[in-house]
Amino acid sequence: TKTLAIVGNVQFGDATGSDSVGAIDKLASLSVSGTTGVAKSATGINTTGDQTYTGAVTLQDGNAATTYTLDSSASGKLWFKSTVDGSNAGKATLVANTAGVTQFDAAVGTTSLAALSTSAAGSTQINGGTVTTSVAGGGSGAQTYSDAVTLGANTTLTASTVTFNSTLDSALTTTKTLAIVGNVQFGDATGSDNV
Repeated sequence: TKTLAIVGNVQFGDATGSDSVGAIDKLASLSVSGTTGVAKSATGINTTGDQTYTGAVTLQDGNAATTYTLDSSASGKLWFKSTVDGSNAGKATLVANTAGVTQFDAAVGTTSLAALSTSAAGSTQINGGTVTTSVAGGGSGAQTYSDAVTLGANTTLTASTVTFNSTLDSALTTTKTLAIVGNVQFGDATGSDNV
């Protein structure tokens, strides 16, 4: 496997055929210094290690329900340093799969996502203040955090239902507020899911 570092902006896919990244042979890691566009034909980005997106990420759903899976098979960090948005409200679903850290440092879903989920084995850091999913495009509008969640900023989660299947905490330095606009489920009846 090889690493790929893009200095500048990148467009994955042209909205036709299948343009997923690392579907046959995974990249070792991926970093993008500029903006990232992901067409509806590029529904998977697969690495063994880290994925780092320094600029804004746009999930270009083409006004159709589209699920994008970002996967690190060897516990790499999925790091979104800027915003993550769909092209059309409530159409793009983001699935973050890693046994490492998924970190959002800016607002997610200013143009709302259809849904967002994280995998059980890792942890999620929400540092950007807002995460918004909606049913506007016909999706579930749900947010499902199957791993331990840490809030690094005062946070508002807007969704049809927000589900925390593991622990939920403030960052160690200072306590944070959490406002949930929608329904919430704390815990999945297994393990310890304290808030």
